[in-house]
Amino acid sequence: MQIEPIINQLVGDDFITDSLVENIFVDFYFPSQGKAIIVMEEAHDHPDAYYPKSIDAAQLKSKGKEVLLLWIDNATHNTELTAKLKEFLQ
Repeated sequence: MQIEPIINQLVGDDFITDSLVENIFVDFYFPSQGKAIIVMEEAHDHPDAYYPKSIDAAQLKSKGKEVLLLWIDNATHNTELTAKLKEFLQ
């Protein structure tokens, strides 16, 4: 599932992909908002990867960043994904 085009529709080019924020890898970072998204995709990540990524998200939150740990699986529809991203990025 392509997340980047949806984010681009919502915020334009005001984001960085595959970035280190506070020494933690994030999939999307929004420097002007201080927000980050860490993506879990069923097709790419083993279920055991969820726990370390949730720790990463908690560490970023403790440093004052807003973080969305976004779980995407085969049942996730674009409208649902768009709604989650819109809520987080507005």
